[in-house]
Amino acid sequence: MYLYSLNSNERELFLQACLHVSCADGNFSFDEKKVIQQLCQEMQIPVSYEIDQSIDQVIDEISKTSTLRNKKIFLFELTGVVMADDVCDDTEREMMLKIANRFDISNEFVDESINKISKLVGLYKEISEFIS
Repeated sequence: MYLYSLNSNERELFLQACLHVSCADGNFSFDEKKVIQQLCQEMQIPVSYEIDQSIDQVIDEISKTSTLRNKKIFLFELTGVVMADDVCDDTEREMMLKIANRFDISNEFVDESINKISKLVGLYKEISEFIS
């Protein structure tokens, strides 16, 4: 949704973060891969499932170089990846909270992002059923 706001370096870092959070629960699901493909199309970058940087390197670079707005976009969009399989388990949530903490963003922002993405997914399903 908002990934167009990220610069090219932030987009590559976002992809790396997506891969880390997708694997956090030990299950890199088909749905998560599909969402990552769609996000790469939106960001106009090649799809890759190879982790090149540690999550700490990604967080450090974003922390140092990005605006608060872009950090929030980063977290919000990551929430969409985490919720691709309709579940945000404890491991994924903890990783999101770790990232938020390092970005100086409140835990409430993460929880509200999870809530809003859940509502959005529900609305998409409702619309799909409505037009079917």
